Amino acid sequence: MITDDLGAQALAQAGIAEGEAAVAAAGAGADLLLFALSDGDAAREALVSALRRGGLEREALIRSCAR
Repeated sequence: MITDDLGAQALAQAGIAEGEAAVAAAGAGADLLLFALSDGDAAREALVSALRRGGLEREALIRSCAR
């Protein structure tokens, strides 16, 4: 599954940060997270943090990377 732009203005206007959107998308099973207007650094940091605290399953992320 591929997301739409997780840095989209509509998400920001709804109060959803890029990192929060990335963690939610990965948790929902998205395999490819798109960032059209940002470098994705905030998302990467949020994903690593979620992984370290157990908010995301390592095995699920590895499967997504393999796809």
